[in-house]
Formats: sequence, C-alpha cells, structure tokens
Amino acid sequence: MFGPFSDATGGTYVTEAGSQKEAAKLGHADPLVVRGSSELIIKEWKLK
Repeated sequence: MFGPFSDATGGTYVTEAGSQKEAAKLGHADPLVVRGSSELIIKEWKLK
C-alpha cells in the first residue's frame, strides 16, 4: 500500500518486514531515498 498525502507534502508506503533491520534495508533501496530526494522514516505499526 502506498501513495501521496492529499496536501502534496509527501507520501508513505506500508510494508511487512520481519524486523526493523529488514524494513530499513527495504526502505534504503527505494530509488527516491537512494537519490536523496526523500527522507526515510521507519515506524512500527501494531495491527489490532
């Protein structure tokens, strides 16, 4: 799941990872992050 914010200030995507380390590896492979066009912030989401 991914997409831009409605106010055009950025965007987000949700992914499933086995650990924060795995999530960081996935996030840092994003071309926008690699090029320095986007900042990567990783948050854990606890589903209920």
